[in-house]
Amino acid sequence: MSHDDSDEALRALITDVMKQGHISTHGLWVYYFSIGGDLDELEVDAYLHGLMPLPVLDEDLLAVAVAEMYADT
Repeated sequence: MSHDDSDEALRALITDVMKQGHISTHGLWVYYFSIGGDLDELEVDAYLHGLMPLPVLDEDLLAVAVAEMYADT
């Protein structure tokens, strides 16, 4: 699996968990920002729609944020 494939797989997983947990983009961004993310909401939204890649750290922070938010549902 290439790096691009793993990036796409993680993005798809994040968006699937968001749908299952009824997590909004805004809610995810707020949580992500509160745990140290520094991208703006528009950049996160573009990533979630597959329009731009993110640095690995930010992808990881989004994954942590959505997992923690999902666990709280």
